[in-house]
Amino acid sequence: MIKLAEYPLSYHIVNSLEHEFFENSDHGYRHSLDLVLSAEKMILKYDFKVDYEVLLTAIYLHDVYAECGVKHGHLAVELFNDKFSALFTPLQVKKIQEAIRYHDDKSLESREKRKSHYLESQLLYDLDNIDAFGVKGVYRYIKVYHSRGVECDAVAEMVASNIENRFETLCFESSKEWCREDFHYALHFFKKASEKSRFEEAILRYIYKRADIPIERVCKTSENSQEFLYLEQDEHKKCVKFFDTLYQIYNREETHD
Repeated sequence: MIKLAEYPLSYHIVNSLEHEFFENSDHGYRHSLDLVLSAEKMILKYDFKVDYEVLLTAIYLHDVYAECGVKHGHLAVELFNDKFSALFTPLQVKKIQEAIRYHDDKSLESREKRKSHYLESQLLYDLDNIDAFGVKGVYRYIKVYHSRGVECDAVAEMVASNIENRFETLCFESSKEWCREDFHYALHFFKKASEKSRFEEAILRYIYKRADIPIERVCKTSENSQEFLYLEQDEHKKCVKFFDTLYQIYNREETHD
């Protein structure tokens, strides 16, 4: 098991980050921890030889400015350069800068360039994109897009092409093998959801039927209310809270598996 405390440089960096990083369920500590857990499984399965200080540092820093826009890697590189680069060797600095800077570039041109990138950079790219697939990826997409001002009913059509692009630009065939089922799950969900007249209801019925989680666990607005949350999605804050709830349920179910 990858234990952050065993990597003093990465451990120091994580403990130096602002509290907002730990509160952000979309791009903060929880997302980074998910990538670390996936990295552990993938590295073990495919016997990748990585510099763990480089990979862990890149994972925990890559999305610290994600709320600033779609392309945010360069901002995280600036943070790393200003506060942490002196801790690492020149080669490690180069690897971390590369991994963070290019993790959010999904263009075809970047895909070709990434073939010559360091292993840690390629791994971060694949791990970050794989995290957008499966059950978690579905509600994460919805919440992030809605947080950017996209209405729920408009999300499905926008997401399908994004999902396909993420999958096609993965660096390793082993990564595609690893996530193929989750990729098709997310793609199928959004293609089906675009046909629904009530997207929020489709989310509840489809996800929780597949995940085998009792729907009443997240459908109540309070302990004493039987009201469905999806009936109150007109307000932005309530929609964000709704998907935060989904995230917490997902984390608990994963812990118990």
